[in-house]
Amino acid sequence: MTIATALPAAVVVSALLVSLGAAEVYAAPSPPPRSIANGPLTLVPAGRDGTIFVEGLHSYFGALEVEAHADGLALTNRIPLERYLLGLQEVPLGWPREALRAQAVAARTYVLWGLARPPAGAAGVYGFDICASDECQVFSGADVAAQPDGAAWKDAVASTRGVAVLYAGEPILARYHSTSGGRTFDNALVFEDEPAYPYLRSVRSDTEGASPLYRWEVVFRLPDLQRMLERAGWWTRQDGRLKEVSTSRDARLYDPDVVLRGGGRTTGGARAAAKRYSAGDLRELLGRLAPRLRPALYPSPAPTVSGRLPETLPSERFEVATGDGMVLVRGSGWGHGVGLSQWGAYGLASNGGSYESILEHYYTGTTVGPAPELGEVEVGLDWGRDSYRVEGSFDIVGERGQTVVKGATKVWSLSLSAQGGITVRDHKGVVLEGAEPGPPRSPAKAGPLDPASGRGGAGGDGAPAVLLAVVAACLATVALFVVADRMGSWPRRRR
Repeated sequence: MTIATALPAAVVVSALLVSLGAAEVYAAPSPPPRSIANGPLTLVPAGRDGTIFVEGLHSYFGALEVEAHADGLALTNRIPLERYLLGLQEVPLGWPREALRAQAVAARTYVLWGLARPPAGAAGVYGFDICASDECQVFSGADVAAQPDGAAWKDAVASTRGVAVLYAGEPILARYHSTSGGRTFDNALVFEDEPAYPYLRSVRSDTEGASPLYRWEVVFRLPDLQRMLERAGWWTRQDGRLKEVSTSRDARLYDPDVVLRGGGRTTGGARAAAKRYSAGDLRELLGRLAPRLRPALYPSPAPTVSGRLPETLPSERFEVATGDGMVLVRGSGWGHGVGLSQWGAYGLASNGGSYESILEHYYTGTTVGPAPELGEVEVGLDWGRDSYRVEGSFDIVGERGQTVVKGATKVWSLSLSAQGGITVRDHKGVVLEGAEPGPPRSPAKAGPLDPASGRGGAGGDGAPAVLLAVVAACLATVALFVVADRMGSWPRRRR
């Protein structure tokens, strides 16, 4: 067969493909995605001390795993326990050595206690061991050791390796917080749905004077506070103008009632009754609304590193009084107030206390000693996102352990695909795509790099397939011109 006779034949075949709708397969963008195995992807850094940077988060040692869920992607970091501890940033690293060592042991104990129990909350949903926020322990990965005082924290972790706080020979729920305000609280008082752990009892904490949050004050104008209360539905027109806010006369030290009084009248003409809310509820409300409605004022200025209070009301331990159109809130401490006070530990260490004596002071009836060694811990870094951008030198490994990208460098992005899987791109464009399993597609609809075609994947015969697609597309184009010439119109673009 000559070229002259072959071309019309090819045109006829291509035209037939177009009429059947099969030519649509070859309209894929260049370069087309290569399919990978469904399931999570693992990013393995090059070298034992290699790191991967995640935009908007931190740099991390160890493997990162990305998995698709119904609400977005979840990102976790699987890492040995002792290296995990190196990434915690719960206290300033320039603190006294014994305070740092007390913090390291408390953090290790907290993890050991949690891993001995079924995961709850986000950990149970996404399948990790512990989260990376202050809801669990603040984990900043490899960035911590890189700080000027990082060596001090590394020493605190290494010098207490394998040591935990024990009660009856078992690791305890080693809760800790910033500043108690002078005395810690019983666990059952703060966490009412939990047991009264015998080691989480109220103790004196009178070495917190160096804390900028040992005592604090916040001021509100009555009209501003009324506006915030109205926004939350706590105050209505029938209540009139807000005139007085105070804590109840029988106020408790922890979470007292706050009383709101106004000038409103009932339909019968009687004065409207005062309203009561807990200090905890008011703290939560003002923590949300005050920065939104008056961002220049709240959180209030304070002698902290940021120059402001960490939140509008740092604790539920406060008293409220009203005068001259202003509401004054005087409070103490920051955090829940149970277990180890970090600033109390700072004070005790500054006075010569050892990390063992610090821990045994705040955790009643405990001992400090060796605990069972633990292998790796999986940290939930983030979840519910549409995409992540990562940078470093790493391999990308599929669910079955197969290497799908070898020696990735520079910036890569991982995003949730339209099919519910993970799309992976480098700075040049689409590289890989993995979709959740779906109904099998007919061979006529299977693209040259689709799983149904039996080809594709890293290291597959992608180049010949792309060449075939290009040739077929060219022939299809000739066919389209022929069809258009005979029909007198140009077909609409397929999207």
